Amino acid sequence: MKAIPTPYRRLRLVPLAVGAILSTSCSTSRSWHCNAPTGTYSDQHFDVPETTTELSGEIVFNKTYGTERWPPFAKVGLTDRDADASDCHCDGIEATRYTNYPYLIEVALTANGKRTILGSVPYDKPVTFKLSYDRLGAVKLEVRTGVATSVWPNPKHNRLTLDCSSADVDFRSVEVK
Repeated sequence: MKAIPTPYRRLRLVPLAVGAILSTSCSTSRSWHCNAPTGTYSDQHFDVPETTTELSGEIVFNKTYGTERWPPFAKVGLTDRDADASDCHCDGIEATRYTNYPYLIEVALTANGKRTILGSVPYDKPVTFKLSYDRLGAVKLEVRTGVATSVWPNPKHNRLTLDCSSADVDFRSVEVK
């Protein structure tokens, strides 16, 4: 069998390498385990492209430690890493377990510092979600068959935030597109 001359081998490999770079730059996936005892808070931040238009994944509550004063919650959303911290709101999904409804997780869309309640899911099931963002500031949350929409006044978003309080939570395969 004849060996392929070196210049031809390089030409054959270049298109494959470019294809691999293009396919991995379109989306990324993050998973994180958050464990924050009652009244405490933990978070992770990841820089994302400003062209991000979608987040999807699962929030799984393993255990909650909260009280009526400190209800356990988990959040996933986008924000502007350059915004003034006092004006910064993470726009995305918030899942909260209240003591008066121990078998349910309330799901809400958070945008512009406001919560739009979408509904609830059973405590023992993952909260599977999809968030869509557009360049004009519209935010849409889809969970199961429910949909909530809102407007984000600052459509610049370049940081993914995952956080929890008073709970042991897994954020599974949060995909950024």
